[in-house]
Amino acid sequence: MQVGLELQLKQEDWGNASIAAGNLSELYLMLGDVQQAVMYARQSVAFADSSKDDFLLRTMRTALADALSQDSKLAEAKRLFQEAEAIQKKLQPEYPYLYSGNGFRYCDLLLSQGKDREVAERAVKALEIAKRNNLLLDIALGTLSLGRAALLQALAEVTQDFTQAVAGLRKYGQTQYLPLGLLARAALFRQTQEFSRVWTNLEEVFEIAERSEMRLYLTDYHLEACRLCLAEGRPDGTPPRRR
Repeated sequence: MQVGLELQLKQEDWGNASIAAGNLSELYLMLGDVQQAVMYARQSVAFADSSKDDFLLRTMRTALADALSQDSKLAEAKRLFQEAEAIQKKLQPEYPYLYSGNGFRYCDLLLSQGKDREVAERAVKALEIAKRNNLLLDIALGTLSLGRAALLQALAEVTQDFTQAVAGLRKYGQTQYLPLGLLARAALFRQTQEFSRVWTNLEEVFEIAERSEMRLYLTDYHLEACRLCLAEGRPDGTPPRRR
């Protein structure tokens, strides 16, 4: 691919050079070399601009945005997605949102920012297009985005339920029930990999159980702490605040 890119540059074949650079970017991104992926993606955008091909202008911007999002440069990535979507509206006014692989990439960024409702709306529109044209990959990608958005929405609702439950148990004032809510919320945060919040809940369980000599809750504390240490990749199993 590199040799082909060099040949196309010598011939000033900007369209094919843009495609070749985009393919190299995608390859390096799959290999985990984000810096190389970003470099080639920037080249693909520059070559697309020289080609003045609207399809390439749109597609290569989403490719660069995807690489940048993997490099944690989210503001620049979002700006490029918005530029690509503006081109999309110009090309196909009846489809105001990016769709297919381009739309999936944008949804991935939006999900990382917690915008599950916007992603759900976009995914529904993308699925309408994909099903109308029987595009199997696009149907799968749209369904995946919709499912991920639904999962985030469900987690937000469950987190709110647990928070309300803990607040209610705390207000009730009987300490023998409060650890049940704290342990349940700790398990949820372990699943969502919010590890510092897990330890915050477990510390309170430990303090209540130790102060009140409720050994059953001490056992529950140690079991959940061990699960958390495994999730964090710390084989010593020692809670960070008890070392």
